[in-house]
Amino acid sequence: MSVVASVATYEKRAAFIAPTVQSIRSQRGVDRVLVMTGSSGVSDAVIGACRGIDVEVQIVAEIGPGKKHLAADFCEASDRVVTFDDDRVYPQGFAEALLDGFEASGMPTGLYGFIAARPLAPVGSGRCDFLHGEYGWAYDASMIQTKRVIEMGSRPELFANDDVYLGWMLANAGIRCNVVEAWELRKSVLVNAAARGGGAMRATAGARDRFSKAMDLTWWSDRTVQVGRPVPSAASFSA
Repeated sequence: MSVVASVATYEKRAAFIAPTVQSIRSQRGVDRVLVMTGSSGVSDAVIGACRGIDVEVQIVAEIGPGKKHLAADFCEASDRVVTFDDDRVYPQGFAEALLDGFEASGMPTGLYGFIAARPLAPVGSGRCDFLHGEYGWAYDASMIQTKRVIEMGSRPELFANDDVYLGWMLANAGIRCNVVEAWELRKSVLVNAAARGGGAMRATAGARDRFSKAMDLTWWSDRTVQVGRPVPSAASFSA
């Protein structure tokens, strides 16, 4: 079994990710680092930015931040995947905390999660329905169906919501998520130049609306809504 770290990037961020990738490469317990890009142009930019850092650049389907979950296609089924975002710099011990949480729970593990109820309820530790992607996940490669990741991530309303659709996929496979309490590590995560000015996503009304639609099309399509909201027909979900 190997531990494979995966980070996705895109055109506006590729030139700024060297500090992020270096911080991932230096994590204890990580054997390989994959940088997932959606085109050869972005791939070339990543290779230039990360010259001298031991990483593997892979061109995959362009489905936004969900590209990081396509790492399973480059792993053995027994490998463990740890994901990261491309606009952060991670402290030592970050991957180790996620991996320890996974070993203890047997569930996909992160530092921050949500219970699928309206309004969304954040979870600091314990079980949850989906994890907050920017802080990273740890899971077995065999838990992820990359064909389904691509199908769902290609949908406009889900493009930037890998937390939601990965949570839905896992839940529908009978897998809950696990959140470890690692507040000091979370506080130690820094932003890099990509977050400060290299094309980071902005929280807008439109983004919130897309997130709400993503929730409607995933969680609420086959679950009882806890606040009595009408549930869309299961037929409305056609991933």
